Amino acid sequence: HAEAIGSAAVELRWSHGKGAAAYLISVRCGESGEFALVGHTAENRFRHEALAPESRYDYRVQSYHDSGMSAPSKVVSAVTWRSPNRGANFRQGMPGQPRPQPMKNPPLRFPSFSLQALRQGLGAMPVGSRHEAHTTR
Repeated sequence: HAEAIGSAAVELRWSHGKGAAAYLISVRCGESGEFALVGHTAENRFRHEALAPESRYDYRVQSYHDSGMSAPSKVVSAVTWRSPNRGANFRQGMPGQPRPQPMKNPPLRFPSFSLQALRQGLGAMPVGSRHEAHTTR
C-alpha cells in the first residue's frame, strides 16, 4: 500500500514476508523509466521523503531471505499533494522546486551477504539511476 502523506512524502506499508530479514524498496518516477533502489528496512513500512509536489511515484518491494531475494512485489503508486507554499499556478519544473536528495542510508550488511551479491540478485535494476531520493525510517 502506498499513500501520499504530504507534498513531499509517501508512506509504504506491506505484509511481512515469511522469514524475511530485510526489505528493499525501489521507486520509479512517473509512468515510464526504470526502477531504482531507494532504501531498505527490516520493518514492514517505509517513508520516502524529499519528493517533488504533485508527482507520481511507483514502488515495489523485494524481501531478502537466507536463500536470496524474492521477486519484486506488484507495483503500487501514490501522487504527492500540491505544495501548500505554491499557488494554483504551480507547475512541476519551476525554479525552486524541491529536488530529491541522494540516499543516505548505510549500506546493507547481512551475515554471509554482500552488497555486490545483492546488486547481482537485482538483475538489471539500476541502483541510483536518474532518480535519487533521501529516505528515513
